[in-house]
Amino acid sequence: TPSHKVWHNLSSELDRTPIETKPSLALSKGAKGARVEGFTRLLRIAAAASLLTAAISFGFVAYVTRSVPVATISHVVPGTDLKPGTTFRAGETFTAPTFVVLTIPDVGTLKLDKGSTLRFDSRRRVTLDSGNVFAEIIPGGKGFEVRSGDATVTVHGTRFGVRAAAAPTVYVLEGNVRVESKSGSQTLTERQMATVGGP
Repeated sequence: TPSHKVWHNLSSELDRTPIETKPSLALSKGAKGARVEGFTRLLRIAAAASLLTAAISFGFVAYVTRSVPVATISHVVPGTDLKPGTTFRAGETFTAPTFVVLTIPDVGTLKLDKGSTLRFDSRRRVTLDSGNVFAEIIPGGKGFEVRSGDATVTVHGTRFGVRAAAAPTVYVLEGNVRVESKSGSQTLTERQMATVGGP
């Protein structure tokens, strides 16, 4: 393969020679330049189209994920402004003004005590910031998580509760749950209770 210096010398020599004496070379050099320029332009257009497609796809997925309701109020104590059928989307936070039952399609139900605050991270994950939640999760499927403090409770069909605090309390009425925190992980089974995490 010729060195860079050889190519540079050849290129310089060709540039000094009048075009009339080398018409076929001038034509091929122009055609080659046009092909390279056209290919470069095509690559730029393809890259821009790919980036635009990726951005639109990401925006669509984000929009659809945020716009689909993750939970619906199915029961509320009469005399409040809340009505059954009120929906919540991922990213929303809800503080129960009274006892409330929420239904999460294909997951189960959550029962919140008055004053409990719950953030809906997704259809299968919530964060309990304060208060109490009792969950009845249908068996099988992809599971469900409740986060509170530094503890994460993961279930696949059970009846359990979580009380929010610096060190949350988890109790199981039926089935089993996996609890993970900075202090380690443990499995709780029917009729067990534990205080986990905390400072």
